[in-house]
Amino acid sequence: MSVREVHSGRRYRLTNGYFTDQVLNLSTSDHRSIIRHGFHGGDNQKWEFLETNDGWYIKNVSTGLYVAVEGPRNSDAEYANWTKVVGSQEPFKWHLHLEVGPGAALAPVFRVQVPRSDKRLEFGLNGATLDGIVCLYCSPGVHQRWSLVEFRRVMVIAGVDNDRGAGAAVAHRFAGEGYAIALVDTPNNSLDRLQRELSSISGVEAATFLLQSYSAQAIVEVWESIKKRFNSSSYEIRVGIWNSPRPERKRFLDITPDEIEQSTQANIVAAVSFARQAILAFRENTSLESGSRKYGTLIFTGGTESLQINAFAGTSSLFQCALRFLSQTLNKEFGPDNIHVAHVILGDFSSFGPRSEREGSEDLKQTAESIAKSYLHLVGQDRSAWTWELDLRPAQSPYSRTLGAEIISLLARVDGPPV
Repeated sequence: MSVREVHSGRRYRLTNGYFTDQVLNLSTSDHRSIIRHGFHGGDNQKWEFLETNDGWYIKNVSTGLYVAVEGPRNSDAEYANWTKVVGSQEPFKWHLHLEVGPGAALAPVFRVQVPRSDKRLEFGLNGATLDGIVCLYCSPGVHQRWSLVEFRRVMVIAGVDNDRGAGAAVAHRFAGEGYAIALVDTPNNSLDRLQRELSSISGVEAATFLLQSYSAQAIVEVWESIKKRFNSSSYEIRVGIWNSPRPERKRFLDITPDEIEQSTQANIVAAVSFARQAILAFRENTSLESGSRKYGTLIFTGGTESLQINAFAGTSSLFQCALRFLSQTLNKEFGPDNIHVAHVILGDFSSFGPRSEREGSEDLKQTAESIAKSYLHLVGQDRSAWTWELDLRPAQSPYSRTLGAEIISLLARVDGPPV
């Protein structure tokens, strides 16, 4: 990890280079002293790094206090050795210096230094008074080495192959923002290919979790596997995205009872179970997200039929309407608990107008990358202004044009070309 790989706004634990089982810890006794302590994953051991023009603020997740030096500089504009480091309401700027050379540890480590000073952050060892206290000292020793390990946010996305590329684009977009990615789907080649693509990117963690069925129990078992893989001491599940497998559009009288049961299982039973597990995971988070001030975001991917009824969309409309109302009722119930639930309406962006027109006009295209950007925007929204529902369409997508093209296409498949 280089200094460039320390990302502003993300959370890290600082492990000491000498006391390798000890981390930087804000005391829960006085909520001011900064001490060394064994790692337990509590919010008082999580530190948010905030980049400034020429340095970094280090902010405690539990209290919002900043790592700062106790008292002013002396007459030489310098801090004395063994000056204590404490939590402060006022931001204090630090410089990060990457340790290089033969004395460096196998893993990249940093020295945390006061600007315009030779004093650095270290665990005090000068007698019982300072033992275990974080302080400043000038001589560069192993006690001043710190490794930064990120507390990674996890995004769980179910149904990566159900939306013509948008699921894969969403996974790539969130991976680029530092999220670990949990890919959930029934066995298919796209799932394995996407996992390999993501894992080949430096610094990206991605794992697949196979659904053997769309039963509620299968969803529960997948979530148990996700939590085991992304252990809560180092990871926080912050985003869940459900992409329902869309029922095929057919004439109403051609729909079989088995198809209705399968669609009910996949689009209602599994969706409800996924939502339940996501919300339970969010409630395990002990701190609000910085910036958005929420515990987690649950997004349902729906379709046009949840708003506008089309021909040959009897079962599709039924299940998409159910998904839409599930999203809204969950938002009303869990919004006050700082859990954001949103419903995203995607038109069938493969069928807006004839293919020749779509290829010739950017205004008729709805790209997977643009959809992914909108999902990330939802997750970043502050709780003072949440979007409950997002209807995404290309610039030129009048309903009559879309409906006409879809009806002609469906009639051609069912009855042959129109006369």
